[in-house]
Amino acid sequence: MQDRTLGASVGYADDHAEAIELVRSGKVDLAPFITSKILADDIVSDGFERLTKSLDEVKILVSMS
Repeated sequence: MQDRTLGASVGYADDHAEAIELVRSGKVDLAPFITSKILADDIVSDGFERLTKSLDEVKILVSMS
């Protein structure tokens, strides 16, 4: 038996110009959306568990170092 990884992504070119400009101009601050910061080694133990068990998590920033 062989392991397989299946993934998908969707992108829309030029659909987010207004949102990007709001962030760039400082009218929208995205910092509050980052609710936690973890190391890549802790993705499963900290990141996955937090996202699946907590309603307080929005975005977990993963650091490679």
